Amino acid sequence: MNVVIKPKRQRFVKTKLKNGRFASANELVDYAIERLQLEDQDTTRLIRSLKASVAALRRGDETDWDLDEEKADLVRWHAKQKSK
Repeated sequence: MNVVIKPKRQRFVKTKLKNGRFASANELVDYAIERLQLEDQDTTRLIRSLKASVAALRRGDETDWDLDEEKADLVRWHAKQKSK
């Protein structure tokens, strides 16, 4: 697969390679894709949780949905993912 990167992004990649954060452009792209996947999973988890709480409210049930607690859950989930 060949990917064309805009000059602005190319400079960013070169800077990251120069400062030693990544050993290669491939490693940087792989990291970026992994972060995007995690972001998508975060969004899916939040939406699923919020929908469940909205459904509970519509049924007249109580819910204790809390954005700060959801964020904390995501932080814990990320920590578990990194340790795998």
